[in-house]
Amino acid sequence: MSRFGVFNNKYRTRNSCSFNRDIQQRVVLNEINFPSLSINNEPVPAIEPVSWQSSVKEQSMKDKEKNSSYIDENDSKYWCGVRWIGPVMLRQKPSSVTRSVISSPNQSSIIVPNKGVEYSRDGVTWYGSWDDTFSEEQLYNIHLDKEREYQEGCANRLNDYRETIIKESRLYYEDTGELDGFAIAELERLEYEEYAKQFDTVISSNDDLEDDDEIIDDYLEDEY
Repeated sequence: MSRFGVFNNKYRTRNSCSFNRDIQQRVVLNEINFPSLSINNEPVPAIEPVSWQSSVKEQSMKDKEKNSSYIDENDSKYWCGVRWIGPVMLRQKPSSVTRSVISSPNQSSIIVPNKGVEYSRDGVTWYGSWDDTFSEEQLYNIHLDKEREYQEGCANRLNDYRETIIKESRLYYEDTGELDGFAIAELERLEYEEYAKQFDTVISSNDDLEDDDEIIDDYLEDEY
């Protein structure tokens, strides 16, 4: 090795040591420069490696939690006829966070768009609307049941109103000895129904005759 090579190696070694000392003097490992090294003067816990056993255990716990909140939609206790009386579950749809500039490059805000609500009956499968949680056949049966319920409600209200009018008409007759408009209309209705009965009898007799004629015609056709 030449004298120049020996001198060059010594120069590199001397400069390397000087550089390391300079770095050690400049870099101070404290909470100000590296706050992640210490939190509340407590040592940072060591990161434990994730094993497949812990992953399986975590997944098992998630499945157990999921099954504990699962609701069987076919359970009869959640139905009243064709109507669902079980729980109605709602949650906000997952949304993405975006950042937009308001007035200047130094001012910005976080915008979290509202993407609506999702619905579920079993706590597992989620839909964009409550009707989507039912099948088309279930929705049709629910619609028919609502129509029946509405018609029965109308009939009951009309019947209650009629009973009220009858009571008021009776009280009016007891107080005045005269018939009010409702009582007169009821008498006319009864008289008309009695008058119409004779036509029902005639129509029924004609139907019987027509049936007899058809029987005779069928018999004659069979004979010939």
